[in-house]
Amino acid sequence: MGAYGRQAPPHPNRHNSGWTQCPTGAQLSDPKARPALEAYVKAFFERFGKDERIYLWDLYNEPDNTNDGRFQANEPTAKAELAFALAKDAFNWAEQADPDQPWTVGIWRGSWTEPAKLSAFETMMLERSPVVSFHCYGPVPEFRHKVEALQRYRKPMVCSEYMARNQNNTITEVLPFLQAESIDAFNWGFVSGKSQTIFPWDSWKVAYPAEPELWFHDLLRPDGSPYRKVETDLIAKLCREQST
Repeated sequence: MGAYGRQAPPHPNRHNSGWTQCPTGAQLSDPKARPALEAYVKAFFERFGKDERIYLWDLYNEPDNTNDGRFQANEPTAKAELAFALAKDAFNWAEQADPDQPWTVGIWRGSWTEPAKLSAFETMMLERSPVVSFHCYGPVPEFRHKVEALQRYRKPMVCSEYMARNQNNTITEVLPFLQAESIDAFNWGFVSGKSQTIFPWDSWKVAYPAEPELWFHDLLRPDGSPYRKVETDLIAKLCREQST
């Protein structure tokens, strides 16, 4: 559970073991916490709503994610319903603040091909976001399937999470596809460090005694050298092409 003060050290060789919710489960469950959350969000818009360095506001990351029960002691009951209400408020706060930059809440699971099968939560994410954002950790065919499904909204698209090397979701495979589709993207993980995201998701259940041969996330070693030079070379090449 999120709390002020010194944080516990990461669990050795476990993917993102220091994860905490924001807002906390207690804040999500307590109606009296809502005014403070509103003030927090609106203060950011007031301070940075005209800042040209801001590309996009991601209002709420994977709000209905129950994290596979990893943090069950800190998860409120009916989390999805509580998160739906808070996400609706977050959209209202963004619309009221009307920053110069667009905002989004990313859809993150499912195939999204049939609008009738979307949940009310997913429908709200897609319809109230000026920019459609999504997560995808599958190979290029899955990426293509999801992109084609989301193109019906006729909005700019951003992939706000990708890259899982052990699932054939790699820089070398995915990034050229995204460039061809004119979709901006943020890969999950940059420098190997405290978050330990070179280890895969299953490191919460399976012990890894040492650095895995195949990194899950992250591009650079702690000294700044690339884990795979072919990846950083490709990124540089695509950036040069994009700028010409």
